[in-house]
Amino acid sequence: MSINISTTYIDNKAEFGVKENIVHLSGIVDQRNPQEFLNIFFNRIKEEVSQEKLNEISFDITNLNFLNSSGLKALLNWIIALSKLKKEDKFKIVFLCSKEILWQKRSLMPLSLIAPDIVILKII
Repeated sequence: MSINISTTYIDNKAEFGVKENIVHLSGIVDQRNPQEFLNIFFNRIKEEVSQEKLNEISFDITNLNFLNSSGLKALLNWIIALSKLKKEDKFKIVFLCSKEILWQKRSLMPLSLIAPDIVILKII
């Protein structure tokens, strides 16, 4: 079982999609209100993961060069909401971060402290 969500392009700057249980986020997210599309995307992922009864999904952000504070807030709110789910509905999120893009580890490390039971960081 795997989930696939077709790629979405945002302002010709960022790409979001899911292929075989790996969420691919790339480009630059610097829009004034990225929550408009990020919330829809994140909620779709949650629905698909729940439907397929997956225990884990990976977020490959190695090609995400920038995520503004509004985008980080949308991600944080989603992680917090997931951490409040019943144990049987929770799933792990493995963030695949680039060692070359310094903001990724620095900005996502707090997520692993806020929700250590679901967030895992892997630097590649």
